[in-house]
Amino acid sequence: MISRNVARQWMETWDAQQQIYAVRREHRFAVVSKAVKAATGHSDTPIIIDIGAGPGSLAEHIARDMPDARVIAIEADPFLIELGRAAFGKRIEFVETTAGADGWLDAVGVDRIDAAVSSTALHYFAVNDLARLYHDLHKAVSPGDLVVNADHFPSIHSSVNS
Repeated sequence: MISRNVARQWMETWDAQQQIYAVRREHRFAVVSKAVKAATGHSDTPIIIDIGAGPGSLAEHIARDMPDARVIAIEADPFLIELGRAAFGKRIEFVETTAGADGWLDAVGVDRIDAAVSSTALHYFAVNDLARLYHDLHKAVSPGDLVVNADHFPSIHSSVNS
């Protein structure tokens, strides 16, 4: 079990490390949170999932901005889940599953998703896996609601034409 103080120290280190390659990361988080808030204003308790959440930095940002939302962090790494739970308590629900794998949406355990977000995770997906993930989200996210990927992708133009 990780203590809350140790978890918060590790989260500071995590966030500093992420900021090195995710330029203007906090600005990205603010833009995503603002977009989610605007798109889900029709719901008293919007359900927002953060895909590939790591220890929940983006999820926590959204939870702070939207205290009435149900924020669910989707992550495959049990250590990062434990770190996030220790750092953020019950403000964020963590679900251990691999986004895009068979049954991953069933593991989330909700009947609707008002918004799906991600940051610095989806660029790791192979093109076909990413297409399957977006297909799953298309079926799960209500019409008029939102999917936001605040990631950066390397150019795939050369690999597509090769």
